[in-house]
Amino acid sequence: MWLPKGERTLLLAYFLEIGEPDKEGWYKEHNLVNALKVKSIKKSISVMRDYSKNSLTEESAKQGLQNKNDISLLENAIKDYINYLNRVYTANSRLAKRKLVTTKIHQVERDFVGISLTLEGWDLARKYTSWFGKTGEWWKENKGHWVWVLLGIIFSFITGWLTAKLT
Repeated sequence: MWLPKGERTLLLAYFLEIGEPDKEGWYKEHNLVNALKVKSIKKSISVMRDYSKNSLTEESAKQGLQNKNDISLLENAIKDYINYLNRVYTANSRLAKRKLVTTKIHQVERDFVGISLTLEGWDLARKYTSWFGKTGEWWKENKGHWVWVLLGIIFSFITGWLTAKLT
């Protein structure tokens, strides 16, 4: 199954962090936001583990507060944070609906979420770790579309050749 990028990134990050099915990992939600922002999966794992850092980094807050007349940088950082947090909520709920992960909210600390991979989620994330597995999943999902694209290209060459011959 080919997942959208946010879901794929979080599933792969959970796989690399947790490592086995039905084992639970607890994360602060703002650290999951950081996992979506980082380009490299390896970096996202280290960001997910660091409970002291917030997604609204001190640097962006300082930049916004250095010039008291212009707080647009801080406002943009807050908007980005809310956007990424909504993406995390959506990705986790979709992964849970697809039965790839199970999620729990901590009873005392509400900003902690418990994530565990199901066997299907673990298997899919394992496929996403290699280039061949990722490409194979993408091809399985889109192979019907590519057949028509390939036939369209061949048909356009034949039509062009026939037009050139007949004129």
